[in-house]
Amino acid sequence: MANSCDDLVQTIERYLNRKYEIIDKLWDILRTKKLTKKGLLMSKSFIYKQRGNLVVYDRMNCSDEFLNLIDKEHDELRKRYDDILGFIDCKLLELEEEKNKTLISNNIVYEETAIHYNKDEEMEAKKQFENLVKEGYFLPETSLDDWLYIYGVDGKEPNKKTLDWQGKQIELAYMIDTIWGDTDTKQWFVCEKVFTIKGKTPNIRTMKSDLSKVKNDTKNKPKSFDKLKKILMY
Repeated sequence: MANSCDDLVQTIERYLNRKYEIIDKLWDILRTKKLTKKGLLMSKSFIYKQRGNLVVYDRMNCSDEFLNLIDKEHDELRKRYDDILGFIDCKLLELEEEKNKTLISNNIVYEETAIHYNKDEEMEAKKQFENLVKEGYFLPETSLDDWLYIYGVDGKEPNKKTLDWQGKQIELAYMIDTIWGDTDTKQWFVCEKVFTIKGKTPNIRTMKSDLSKVKNDTKNKPKSFDKLKKILMY
């Protein structure tokens, strides 16, 4: 029995070591090779699949000692997978920024006064703004008209200044993804132009990376997300 147990442990260790070897190889490629958007998206899909396989289905028939061991290893693997996913998101953002620079260099100019989202829902926008000001995410003197223009409501004058977010950066990321995630492919590019966070420019790379980690593992979800969801969905 002892030999059988040793064989089992060695088999599991070899299995886990192969996963760590794959992670190291992925990091080597991502950090040293220039990848296309297709290559990055394929890598992301692969990581999601590997992460989803980190499950022990027959937990009722496993000992606590085994579950503690495998859960600890799975948590470490999830952390490493999440780090790679965050890195890939940053690389995808860099490609998007390079594409925007190329468009500008080809005289396809994105007018500064025309930077806004594209959601023409005035009543919804007004209610969300009212709730956000009430809960302290915007200062009382923040302009409703500026918010409506940035929101994408037709017929509004361009905003005079950026909207200054008073909450945390990850909360701003959640709000942007909740409101415009399904309607604007350039929501992060727009975010950097129209929002500040207590006077400072948002770090959209960090925002995307942090939000991706939360989406991949809801255990990391900030408690304030539930409050924001109620504000935005009213």
